[in-house]
Amino acid sequence: MNTSVPPIGPVNAAAQAALDRQAQAVLAAGRERAERAEAAVRGGTVPDGAVCHAATMAPPAAPQPGTTAKFGTGAVRSNEVEDLRYDLITPIGLREVARAYAEGAKKYGDFNWEKGMPVHDLLNHAIAHIYRFLEGDRSEPHLGHAGWNLLAAIHSHEAWPQLNAGTLRGPGCVRPSDDRSGASQAPAKTIPTQHELRAMEDAELSDAQIDEMAALAARYDGPNTPTYQSLARANRRLIAALRATRRR
Repeated sequence: MNTSVPPIGPVNAAAQAALDRQAQAVLAAGRERAERAEAAVRGGTVPDGAVCHAATMAPPAAPQPGTTAKFGTGAVRSNEVEDLRYDLITPIGLREVARAYAEGAKKYGDFNWEKGMPVHDLLNHAIAHIYRFLEGDRSEPHLGHAGWNLLAAIHSHEAWPQLNAGTLRGPGCVRPSDDRSGASQAPAKTIPTQHELRAMEDAELSDAQIDEMAALAARYDGPNTPTYQSLARANRRLIAALRATRRR
């Protein structure tokens, strides 16, 4: 390593040599202090005159339940995230996903997606973005959008089981309607199917039943997907028709 001190302004050779000797002395003193500090840690004692940082002087601590002695300084900490490596997540990919979150928040509001989006719809959008990227389309950040949808699908699958019940294949690629494993069950009835709507038109419903349907429709704030919104509109039309019939 070059330890000579570069001259600052015009200096003579003797002055430069004196500066070099001073720099060498400082480096030698630093090496000596480091060696003595390491000897203190290995031997459990601190030699006279040694100057050590508090972290290097700490004796090794005995591992405690739920912790792991993983640092050479003797420091211990919880090992509860040993199977999670957040530090390995790519900052470039995360940046693009964060950009997709910002775009969605600006367009729809911060937590619009947490009103509820089913896994199958999120996967459909993710796959569409991936194939647009593979086609060579660079008109928008498709990979970042695909990543957003995949993260949201993971969230939806874990946080909203009722929303996804009956919409995903079961083990062995069994279609949802044939799945008897218990993984897929009939979805919670927030809005009726088209078949149920037609059956309601012919049914003799009481005023209380109609009011209950109206209250349900008013509270409904489901995913902003064409299928769900179409059913919600049909539900509202049916309620209006039933009430009109009652007034006659």
